[in-house]
Amino acid sequence: MKPSLLLLAFLGSFSTASAATINWTDGGDASGAWNNLLFNSQAYSAVDDLVIGGTAAKTVTMGAGVTAPATLLISNTGNTTLNSTSGPAGGALTKTGAGRLILTGGANNFSSVSISGGPASQTGGAVELSTLTGGVYNGLGSGAITLGNTSAMTAFFFGASGTLSNNIALTTSNAATWLTGTAGGRVTTLSGVISGGNASADLRLDNNTAAGVGRFVFTNAANTFTINRFFMNRGGLEFTSDGALGNAANDLFLDVTSSNAGTGLLFGADNITLNSGRSVTVNSTTVVDTQTFNGSRIDGTLTLTGQMVKRGAGTLIVNGAGSGSGGIQVVVGGIQIGAGGTTGSIGTGNVSLASGTSLSFNRTDTGLTVGGVISGAGSVTQSGTGTTSLTGTNTYSGGTTIASGAVSISNGSGLGTGAVTVTKLTGGDLLTVTNNAAITLANDIALSAPTSAQTFNLIKNSSSASGGTQLSLTGVISGGSANHTLFLNTNTSGDNTTTFRFAGNNTFRSSIQLNRGAIVVAHANGLGNTANILKLDGNNNTTLGDLRFEIGMTLANSAQLIAGQTNVSTGTNAVEMSGVMSGSGALNKLGTGALTLSNTNTYSGATIVSAGTLFVNGSLGNGAVTVASGATLGGTGSVGGSVTVNGSFAPGAGNIESLNVGGSLALNNSADFEIDATSHTNDLAVVAANLAFGGVLNVTNLSGTLALNDSFDLFNFSAGTGTFSAVNLPTLDGGLSWDTSALYTTGAITVVPEPGTAFVGGLGLLLILRRRR
Repeated sequence: MKPSLLLLAFLGSFSTASAATINWTDGGDASGAWNNLLFNSQAYSAVDDLVIGGTAAKTVTMGAGVTAPATLLISNTGNTTLNSTSGPAGGALTKTGAGRLILTGGANNFSSVSISGGPASQTGGAVELSTLTGGVYNGLGSGAITLGNTSAMTAFFFGASGTLSNNIALTTSNAATWLTGTAGGRVTTLSGVISGGNASADLRLDNNTAAGVGRFVFTNAANTFTINRFFMNRGGLEFTSDGALGNAANDLFLDVTSSNAGTGLLFGADNITLNSGRSVTVNSTTVVDTQTFNGSRIDGTLTLTGQMVKRGAGTLIVNGAGSGSGGIQVVVGGIQIGAGGTTGSIGTGNVSLASGTSLSFNRTDTGLTVGGVISGAGSVTQSGTGTTSLTGTNTYSGGTTIASGAVSISNGSGLGTGAVTVTKLTGGDLLTVTNNAAITLANDIALSAPTSAQTFNLIKNSSSASGGTQLSLTGVISGGSANHTLFLNTNTSGDNTTTFRFAGNNTFRSSIQLNRGAIVVAHANGLGNTANILKLDGNNNTTLGDLRFEIGMTLANSAQLIAGQTNVSTGTNAVEMSGVMSGSGALNKLGTGALTLSNTNTYSGATIVSAGTLFVNGSLGNGAVTVASGATLGGTGSVGGSVTVNGSFAPGAGNIESLNVGGSLALNNSADFEIDATSHTNDLAVVAANLAFGGVLNVTNLSGTLALNDSFDLFNFSAGTGTFSAVNLPTLDGGLSWDTSALYTTGAITVVPEPGTAFVGGLGLLLILRRRR
């Protein structure tokens, strides 16, 4: 038991006091009320407690030579100022009253501090500290501090920047506790060990102005305290390690309503990871600032009810599950979603990227979808090996980099308005378009240049095998290398009408392989460098054409017909394919326009002319050729295999030429030949095997007047069968007629005198003089 108690009630005026226990009560002293009291050491001893109570504001000055009480108990419900310019050492401080204890003078040195009472105010605390020695608050000394409030209380109000180095213990009965202070850039560092507490009470951090930039800095990694959450109402919370925030389950609730630098949540060192058990909630517009540090990371859940404003030159890694529609504004630095695993997301809100900032994705799976609108002048990077789905109508202009993995979009704005740069050097999916509707992608695309053979997939979704949708690439595609192969594919097996439209003035170097769907060429340079090889897998027939031309042009690229039947549609256009066509597949000509094959083609599959005209000005391999009704086969080159004509057989290509057939030729519908009386030339069919005559022979004279003994060899063949059902020859002048008697033996037709004229008798003598081509 302490032998005596010194009670300073400060209830009114000063009266006489006893030696053992001193009481001040309202005694009607003539001096009136006391607002200030100076203690001397005669009043009590070191084993006495000193109680300052009452309701009025008062100031206590403890000068040099004063013996510290065993316990200084502040129970005053008014404000008490303890002004000790050279006060005593030792003794405990207990603060219980609802008033504020304002510590000034800087000479207090309590052995321990217990705070269980005080105001719940943003403009004042149970204990107010403003004076420092060497940057450390000196109002309490170095003793441990216990916070034992059972109702909401502002434990400390910090009036200046400084460090509170005392250890702090929270009791299991703690209610909500506030730390607050002045604004204007104040920085309060809590460097002691903080322990104790309970999981139902908040620790609230505040400034006394809504947009104040003052902040609290937690630096001790040995902190073990347990709370429900940090409640950020104003100002900032900075931490130098995850451990500095105490128990791994202490959550962060950010409700600052400010985008000012210096407010919100601040990472205070490199490579800090907020553990997976520590959730972060952004309840209103609040800053998360990586400052200049790298490796700042959130592994716990991230709830974006309000907008998160990213500041600091470093990159913030969001590796936890995100939710909410508040979105993110990146003012400085970058945001990375995922850390190379299968977690990390940011909810459904929009993302705004300032110039020079970035948004990147680093996951290994296909589960990341960013559905909000990405806007601003910043850039987007796909760095993980997984696939990121961008489903918003994005407007960002800083460009997109695909460094690894793939990107999936659902509309033509999925990649913003900037250029797309592909830096990945390993194959796999590159871009998937998931919308079943027609999509136009206007972005320029720069492809990587791998040093070894790599295959990259461009996939367009369609809802069914009937397909019918289109991905139109209207930007300029550049880059690539001879080791690069761009695979074009659709998600539906058997899809035969989904199209990939190349409409840009492209320069890229890459083979192009079509597995499903169709290629549409809408620009003379649409397929890039002329050294690019087209690899066409015709296992999926299409009415639009596996290779379709929207314009008349010459395509110099070589093509490989991999398998099955590849359909080439010219539409109404005249198209020349001057590259070599090889492979084991077949070719089916579609469209009413003319297709000219002008190189030495080696593909071994069949050739089908289903519509329009096929001119073979080069050569075909040994595959069979079939000409459908209404279609035409012509040209000046050679066909290695047999030809069956159910349409028109017309040697030449708009001029007088010959067409060679390495196999047999079956004329089932019409043979259309041109002759020229002026030059004495004619179209010629050279048939290495049997020629089966049939259908109708039509012969047209291009110029000049046909004369007696003009003879034209239309066919050169080794064997012939059948006859034409009709032969339509040019009209001759009077007295002349056509002799077709040698047509089925030598292939010739000749102008002779009309039978019954005076010259009939001498016709036999003159036949040897007939002119032949």
